[in-house]
Amino acid sequence: MVVRPGSVVAASGFHLNLRSVRQVLRSLLPLALACVTCAMPAVAAGKCRHLNFEVTPERRALLNTIRFAEGTWKNGSEIGYRVFYGGTLFQKMSSHPNKVHHRRYSSRAAGAYQFLPATWRMAQKALRLRDFRPKSQDKAALYLICRREALGLADRGRFTKELAHRLAPEWASFPKHSGRSYYGQPVRSFRSLQTFYRANLAAVRRGSPSSPSSVAAGPPPALPVANNPSTSHPRPDRWIPVATSADCDGELMCLLDHVAGGGAPIQPERVVSRS
Repeated sequence: MVVRPGSVVAASGFHLNLRSVRQVLRSLLPLALACVTCAMPAVAAGKCRHLNFEVTPERRALLNTIRFAEGTWKNGSEIGYRVFYGGTLFQKMSSHPNKVHHRRYSSRAAGAYQFLPATWRMAQKALRLRDFRPKSQDKAALYLICRREALGLADRGRFTKELAHRLAPEWASFPKHSGRSYYGQPVRSFRSLQTFYRANLAAVRRGSPSSPSSVAAGPPPALPVANNPSTSHPRPDRWIPVATSADCDGELMCLLDHVAGGGAPIQPERVVSRS
């Protein structure tokens, strides 16, 4: 029997070409990395489920910074916890309002941290939350931060690029290391978020929930508007919106929930992972 160089003879007599094996393993590497990336939040979620999400000054400052980025800061007012996607307000806080709003995008995002219904149900079930009131929303947001393995960074009392980068898949208004949104959407600059965070942390430590108005001033990232402003109910582009909410994280059920609830149909080139 002749054995070619670079091959191995198995016990069964079959020849294994090492080069071919390496090529197969190399081709599977991207899939393996994708699986690990998708599994990381789920693994972290198991650890986060049993944590006590006490709102320390450092955590409060980060939560306020998320609200600032998402356009729900409202100078620290609790009104920000009643904000629909698009800026209108809801009244009842017994549960997520689960109502679609149409702009250039269509979304059911609501609350201070712009939760999508599927994301909220996930956090609500994990933490056994009974309502959609501010304290529940805060805990759910900290749970999402924990899932992104960023709670430890948050507790250091510094707003870093790494912290923003880890939260970018959860809140599209946060920038990645590159300075761009994880989803190619309007994004706050790292510098503006860091400036707000520092001033707000100092204010919270002094006992005031609000930061100086000079820091809080300025609108959230501008979203595209409909081409026809005279239309009272402009139809959204027909794709999944991700501009202001914690996204689906690639979770199929979340995407299906969005469509079933009246959201825009999915086009493959526009599908994103993400609250």
